[in-house]
Amino acid sequence: PGLYSYSVMNRAFDPFSISDEDKLQIDNVRTLMQAVRLEANLKPDVFSGTFASSEAMVCSIETPSLFPQDPMSRQGNKEEGCTVHVNLNEVLTSLYDERAGSLSLSLEGLINVRFSGGRPFTLNIIDQNHDIEKLIEDSKFCIKVSKSDEDLAAKKALRVFLCDSLETEKVASYTCSPHVRPIPLLVKTKVRVEGPRCQVGVKIRSNPSNHRPLCKIVIIMAVPPDVKGDTVKLTKRNGIWDGMKRIILWQLPSLQPGELSEFQAQFQFVNPDLEHRIVPSFPVIVRCDALQDQFSDIRITLNGALDSHNPLIMSLTKSVRVLHRKN
Repeated sequence: PGLYSYSVMNRAFDPFSISDEDKLQIDNVRTLMQAVRLEANLKPDVFSGTFASSEAMVCSIETPSLFPQDPMSRQGNKEEGCTVHVNLNEVLTSLYDERAGSLSLSLEGLINVRFSGGRPFTLNIIDQNHDIEKLIEDSKFCIKVSKSDEDLAAKKALRVFLCDSLETEKVASYTCSPHVRPIPLLVKTKVRVEGPRCQVGVKIRSNPSNHRPLCKIVIIMAVPPDVKGDTVKLTKRNGIWDGMKRIILWQLPSLQPGELSEFQAQFQFVNPDLEHRIVPSFPVIVRCDALQDQFSDIRITLNGALDSHNPLIMSLTKSVRVLHRKN
């Protein structure tokens, strides 16, 4: 009644006559009140997870949200759903035997992908120099779609299927051919014996031809049992002696291409009176990383423009890890 009286307050009111316009407004008010009462009485069906009354669903009223989503946030989610994040990680393992003068290398890589768009796409691995000797795809997330052996040699295509998830998945791994032999750093050691003392020098140099600086460098030197590890004297303060493992550890934040760093340590022999002794050996292990760099010449491209309204784009990050041992 209040709504009705408000709508007709500005004109003559005859309680016994109602115009067609007034009837229409009364019907609208009744429909609105019935819909509100039906909405209040609705109870979800615990077995089906839906509302038990189909008529009530027809009469329900959709109201706008009091907290609408930010248009910029929607745009950000849209861009995230159309971006394929690809990580190319390569690991170089090398072993240099100074006495034999031999060097063994192995280079392996991982291709990790994160995509929340929920639709398939194709990654093309272009290998013009035939750096990849063996490619292993994860059948849970992708399949090979190369059509011939010639295509497989120069271009390896992977059809990737990822669920709508924010997790990063490994879709493929590869092993490089023996002709791929990068030398990102040089390690040199020198041992000198002076009476009861033994001096060791370690030099590490980043290859001047490196495209990126080496970072997170860790140098580990093993100490043989014929010297007293607890008598060590280090020329640099950042060296750490671990008596349990009998190692000395140094760390460097980075080495620019061509940059050289040197470490020295001095020990006392266990038997200082021994006249004729064999020069001890101090094996060295170096671990380091390089960001936005790779050792192989492979390239990765994306082919996923199935939806012209939301074409896919690729965000590629690269990194390498070096594990070098010198005996």
